[in-house]
Order: sequence, then structure tokens, then C-alpha cells
Amino acid sequence: MIIAMLLIILLSIISFRQDVLSGMSNSYYAAKVKAASDKITQGAGLVYRQGEGARTVIFVAIPEEIQTITLTGNIMLMTVNISGKTDTIYRKTDFTLNGSVPTGIGNYCLLLESYRGYVEVSNFNGSC
Repeated sequence: MIIAMLLIILLSIISFRQDVLSGMSNSYYAAKVKAASDKITQGAGLVYRQGEGARTVIFVAIPEEIQTITLTGNIMLMTVNISGKTDTIYRKTDFTLNGSVPTGIGNYCLLLESYRGYVEVSNFNGSC
């Protein structure tokens, strides 16, 4: 009887610990996705505020959790998969975003160029 009670308590502790570790892991992956989206939208905002003709190259790490990135109007849509759960994240800007962002896992240099009323996003083949 005492052994059964100790076993139940031990299993409860193990289950709780696994839930905590899983939540920490999900937070880590979500932070990587947020960092990539912040880098792109903040860089685009910088060149937009500088005006037509402004350009910059940014370095961005695309984590494996990002499945697609779509630039449509003033919204960047990201389809992500974290721990088997697919979700769509969007970032809204005050300006139009055109172009494309690579979605394969890895590190990329992106060219951000400001034109009249929009920012063009493209893969940069030079060095950051």
C-alpha cells in the first residue's frame, strides 16, 4: 500500500516535470520564430522611415519551425509548426511589403529596399 502511494507520487512528479520542460521547449522555439519576424519587420521599418532609395542588408536566421513566409500588402504571414501544432503568425506594418523571404532552415542575408510606398524584400547573394 505504501509502495503504491509512493509510486503514484513519483509518477505525478515526473509528469509535472515533463510538462514544465515541454513548455520551456515551446517557449524557446517561439522565441526563435519571433526573433526572425522582428528582424525582418524592424529592418523594413527602418528603411521605410528613411525614405525612397534607402536600403540595408540584414542577417536573419530562419528556424526549422517556420514553414512558410508570405508578404502580402502590409502583413507578413508566417506558418509555423511548434511541437506538432501548426499555427499562423502575422506581423502588421504601416507600409506595403513586397518580395519574398527564404523559408528553408538556415542563415540568410536579406536586402531591404525602400521605394515609394513600399519596401522590397529579397535574398541578398553578397556577404552581410
